[in-house]
Amino acid sequence: MVVLSCADEAEAFMYQAIQRIAQQRSQGGHGESVIFFLGRENYPESWVPGARYVWGKAQVMREGKDVTLIANGALVGNALKAADKLKEKGIHAAVINNPFVNQVDLATIAPVVQASSGKFITLDDHQIIGGSGAQVVHALVQAGHSIRAKSLGINGEFGQSAYLADELYEKHGLGADAVVAAAESLVKGLKG
Repeated sequence: MVVLSCADEAEAFMYQAIQRIAQQRSQGGHGESVIFFLGRENYPESWVPGARYVWGKAQVMREGKDVTLIANGALVGNALKAADKLKEKGIHAAVINNPFVNQVDLATIAPVVQASSGKFITLDDHQIIGGSGAQVVHALVQAGHSIRAKSLGINGEFGQSAYLADELYEKHGLGADAVVAAAESLVKGLKG
């Protein structure tokens, strides 16, 4: 599953998926199935000017040493907003866009998480159980990394609708201010 966060990412990964399927079929295969998830939000053209989108890879959008924020889809914007707010408070947050939910890119994610002393927060536009955060935590632990994580997402409630997803993000603690509060408690919890 590929969770898209902006127009450039959608165009790049959809094109790459078509190319991969065509290549696999030309070699006698069937081509792998790819599911794309793109919400109905107003996405920007891109989050980072000149960004490169590499199939199967997470994207480091900001460097930081105190905590890492890992998101995908519409929640990338909230992670970037939270990183800006944290910087104003003297907390430097790395931000990772992790669009490949079920293919954790440890080569990209692990060094960034380790640079923040293993402290990270995942943001899921999904149930916490079985979401992208659970995938990242499991992959890091299985690889032997020492971590301290918080997962933000839907906590076992039945799905709901709203005119704007931001209304639901606020309700379920996924807005930028909730991410800031979670990051502050994680950072201060390790210092104190």
